[in-house]
Amino acid sequence: MGDVGGHGTSIRLSYHSQLSAAHRLAWLVAPQQTGSCARGYQRMATKFAILLGLLAAVSQATGDCESRHFQCRDGSGCVPLFLRCDGISHCSDGFDEEACDALPTVALPANASVTARVQFATAHDSFELHLCGGQHCSRVLLWGEGKDGTLRYETQTSCNLCGRRCSNRVKTHIEGSYILRPGEVVLEVQHRPGQLAVWRQGRPDDVVEVPVGADYGTLRVRPYYWGTDMPVRYTGDSLPASAAPSVTASPAAAPAECESGKLKCKDGQCVSGRYRCNGSNDCRDGSDEEDCYRLNMVALPVNASGTARVQFAKVHGIILVHLCGGQRCSSVWLFGERDNGTLAYRTFTGCNALGWRGNGVKDHWSGSDKDFAPGEVVLEVQHRPGQLAVWRQDRPDDVVEVPVGADYGMLRVRPAYWVADMPVQFTIAATKAGTTK
Repeated sequence: MGDVGGHGTSIRLSYHSQLSAAHRLAWLVAPQQTGSCARGYQRMATKFAILLGLLAAVSQATGDCESRHFQCRDGSGCVPLFLRCDGISHCSDGFDEEACDALPTVALPANASVTARVQFATAHDSFELHLCGGQHCSRVLLWGEGKDGTLRYETQTSCNLCGRRCSNRVKTHIEGSYILRPGEVVLEVQHRPGQLAVWRQGRPDDVVEVPVGADYGTLRVRPYYWGTDMPVRYTGDSLPASAAPSVTASPAAAPAECESGKLKCKDGQCVSGRYRCNGSNDCRDGSDEEDCYRLNMVALPVNASGTARVQFAKVHGIILVHLCGGQRCSSVWLFGERDNGTLAYRTFTGCNALGWRGNGVKDHWSGSDKDFAPGEVVLEVQHRPGQLAVWRQDRPDDVVEVPVGADYGMLRVRPAYWVADMPVQFTIAATKAGTTK
């Protein structure tokens, strides 16, 4: 999900803000319409294609691509996966606009309905439904769901034939969005007169609607990040015209070793160590989400307190302290010290079960903060009613607090960059109710 700065916030970036500066300029100056889903759009002058290729070549470093990017076949650059098959050539060889017809589509004329069984994975982040006609599409982008369990989404009209570059945003309802759980997501889809309606099976009260054109009659479902397959099976009033799964983009060859701060996946790909055990498959083979049970954990029920002796190394970057329940966690990010010697930190609530993708509560840090010195960092932790409190040993005046859920009771301490283990020794003792330090 395009998280801001990787710090677990639920804010999503717009398409333009997620691109490199060079790609943003190329997109604005030279929107070259290509690909099977861009029929009916006029191609721009050749000089813009040349400019695009030059900008991509300058903006990309040699070697493997970052997470959620893929490398153009000719090696000209790395392209974000959400830009694949958007009707614009971001690769100078047009590789990102190939095989777009592999996206699962089905005929859906007016007054017809269909059930779409979507095999969703966290690597997809979210997914889209397009209803298209001869020249344009309407789009429903399903971000996830809110704490109340209802869908979070955006709807747009007057999109190109790839369901992108929409000129009219109809509705945005994405506040407090959490990614959908991996597995089968069953959607009911209905083409009402002048309108596309979408809801989850068994939830007709939570419907998403978007206006559609009079000639619209082809439904397409695609992942937001199209780097792994997202099979869709259609059943109901309409039979599939094409229900082929997505085609995975050809990966770039990975280097033999990864640079500092990066994790080497089992297949040799390098991803940021910050992505390890965050609830999303950032490695193509999913190996970054393996062995997460090895993280340092201990029970910390309400009114209990304890000491965590953390063996910190420079490569770990930041110390993360999570208090978790059955589904969610609250998180404290300890960056080091401010100039005045107090802790530099950020706090989050509503994080996933691994302590990521939460809502920011408080920021008390800056780019000039000093990292913790390598060696033992001794933290005191206390589970107060409705709150987790963290401070350094002998510094109870410099405490960090974050709200926690009623069922929270499992403490976890981990490095932000888990490229090397960070041993932690816990000493936990129960305290009397209402006692604080």
